[in-house]
Amino acid sequence: MFADNPNVAKGIIPLSVADMELKNAPEIQEGLKRYIDNSVLGYSNPTDAYLDAVIGFMKRHHDWDVKKEWIYQTPGVVSALFFAVKAYTDPGDGVIIMTPVYYPFYGAVTANGRVVVENPLIEDGDSYRIDFEDLERKAKDPKNKLILLCSPHNPVGRVWTPGGAGAHRTHLHRQRCADRIRRDSL
Repeated sequence: MFADNPNVAKGIIPLSVADMELKNAPEIQEGLKRYIDNSVLGYSNPTDAYLDAVIGFMKRHHDWDVKKEWIYQTPGVVSALFFAVKAYTDPGDGVIIMTPVYYPFYGAVTANGRVVVENPLIEDGDSYRIDFEDLERKAKDPKNKLILLCSPHNPVGRVWTPGGAGAHRTHLHRQRCADRIRRDSL
């Protein structure tokens, strides 16, 4: 980040998208060393025990009956966005994103030949909220087939709660995919 902004004030640590430009804590370094000493670093597939754990978690926490064949492993969140757009929509379909949002959300839509439909978040003091009227209007358009939800929302830092983002369940009957790096489901 210093290369992009060499005039940053002294004492300010520039932070890029998801990486910090500061030294890792010794505990993290030691933990990684122990992991590397005892782990296989090649490609691995989910085991039956892993899949059973996911199924059990979804049942206990959300009362969802998930089948093993529904669980799809991806190499990361960004590639999952691309896969989801391709799986749930057709070229030319609209995909609703809540802006401002992490830039790969745009790329997942446009690179797959879909149309970005922006649902701008409303700045409300020191926080942001969803414009449900705008969202409902756009979701009613039959050309718009998917909503990509980011929680915690990047870059605004908002974690959507059932009263926040979950309220859209009562309004929408379309496909929804969420970027939930730190949250399993809404």
